[in-house]
Amino acid sequence: MKEGLEKYRHVLVITDKKHEEKALRMQRELQNRGKSVQLEVMASLDVLIGKELVSNQPIGRGLIIFGEGTLGIERVAVSAGYSRDDIFIDSSQESRAFCSQCHHITIIGSDESFICENCLQQLEPSEHYSTYHRASLAYPVFKETDGKG
Repeated sequence: MKEGLEKYRHVLVITDKKHEEKALRMQRELQNRGKSVQLEVMASLDVLIGKELVSNQPIGRGLIIFGEGTLGIERVAVSAGYSRDDIFIDSSQESRAFCSQCHHITIIGSDESFICENCLQQLEPSEHYSTYHRASLAYPVFKETDGKG
């Protein structure tokens, strides 16, 4: 079971069709531990449907989101009253990194250096992870010079 979920008696699980099997496994695991689980499967994660689902939930319910495009559902959940600690995301998306210079978030494929899409600064992802941004902090890569003018 995901760390932190043990404190919830009721859990809402939202998933897209692609991740339905994984969500079903999580549902069974939670139910085996005595949790009440509501599973909602969408063709793809839809913010409008997600907003309706999370808005009609009682306070104190945990939320697990499986799929691609989880950030939109997470944002509507926070605006509906969920704290970020109540939301657990399981995504198959590439890693996200946010630029320490302009704070733009870029989807990256690996932990290698990349160019920020916004400020064009060459960046390197760090081990510092922001739960607020759901992304790793990326620092500028400084080129070494040979010391000659």
